[in-house]
Amino acid sequence: MANDHDGEVSPSSAVPLRIHSAAITEHSGSEQLAGGQAVGEDSIWLLNTRGLTTQACRADLDSPPFEVMRMDECGRTQAASLEEYLLGDGSELYVIYIHGNRMEYSNAIQRGLLVRRQTLRHRCSTDLPVRWLVWSWPSAQEGVLLADVREKAERTDSQGLYLAWLLRELIDRGHRPRLIGFSFGGRVATGALHALGGGALGGRRMPAPHIEGAHVSIGLIAPALGEGWLCGYGYHGQATRNMFELSVLYNRRDAVLKRYPFLDPGSQALGYRGPRGFGPRYDGSKLPVHARNCSGTVGRRHVEVDYYMGTCNAGKSMYQMITKPWP
Repeated sequence: MANDHDGEVSPSSAVPLRIHSAAITEHSGSEQLAGGQAVGEDSIWLLNTRGLTTQACRADLDSPPFEVMRMDECGRTQAASLEEYLLGDGSELYVIYIHGNRMEYSNAIQRGLLVRRQTLRHRCSTDLPVRWLVWSWPSAQEGVLLADVREKAERTDSQGLYLAWLLRELIDRGHRPRLIGFSFGGRVATGALHALGGGALGGRRMPAPHIEGAHVSIGLIAPALGEGWLCGYGYHGQATRNMFELSVLYNRRDAVLKRYPFLDPGSQALGYRGPRGFGPRYDGSKLPVHARNCSGTVGRRHVEVDYYMGTCNAGKSMYQMITKPWP
């Protein structure tokens, strides 16, 4: 939805998957930008899709030309390859953060780093190292508010397909990624899990093989998607079949999400209304949902930082989500 930087208001082809958690290892928490990554260290990455087509019908889903970089904690970047990012040693938590609308390239980097700091400050010394990726998508402001929002809503379909491609690459290598998304970033995240299982986005499906049962944990902050989208019949109805658990922070006073029906008539936003119902997981079991109404501390603003810097304490919720062990 609106920029929070300025303070504005077919399943039959799916392959069942089971991924086992890596053993807990001690890490140093140190960072290094150049040279290879020592075992047990955190790392920060940037994946930029701003130069790719925003039309789902034209998206390259065979080998998308992502721009991948390593970053340090100040946001300084160094060219890297997709294979370097994918080549973890199996002891790391792969966390992908997707920002919301109206974020310039440099602002997206700084926001991703802020969310990382606020999330990882809750860690214990024996927790797994984190391979943190900032997903930077073409969300800079273009035109007046409603036209801009509609354009970005359409772009979330192509972004969901691109992210589904990356998730499949990670899963094929034995990793179990975690997702964190704000506003339209949450819409990209759930769309990716839907497409991963063979669901259509913008009339387009991922090439087979599809994956179900990936057991991805996902955290949504003020998500700008319809309240019924994650039901079995919804636009992202396949998504829950690839989820392990879902954490949602919503706000019934959000002045931006309150206007969501202008974008999706007949529906309220999940990030405004709160959870109403969800489809099952792959095995038919009920999806565990951890939801909290942050309206008392966030107020009317649709501002991501307010969720992390205020008493809503989104960082703690997201850290509990990404470190929840999978049996």
